Amino acid sequence: MTGIDADVFVDYDSGRARFRHQIVVGSRSAFIKAGDSGSLLVTKSVTKSGVNPVGLLFAGDKSGRTAIANPIDLVLGAFGVSIDGQ
Repeated sequence: MTGIDADVFVDYDSGRARFRHQIVVGSRSAFIKAGDSGSLLVTKSVTKSGVNPVGLLFAGDKSGRTAIANPIDLVLGAFGVSIDGQ
């Protein structure tokens, strides 16, 4: 993970938008591509308990090496839902 609680600017055809309290993930090699928005960002499983949701991807750079995600607790809270078993 590159950063948490980040303020980022994302350029869209209609203009630039600012997003606060976001998760920024970086990698030396490409790991995302166009169309990955809405994918669930999860922790790496190191135990039998499985993976845990962290964020919801919504943006990335053209190289595919940096992604921006909304923290999952903010997403769940906005929709008034929870993850089964959590």
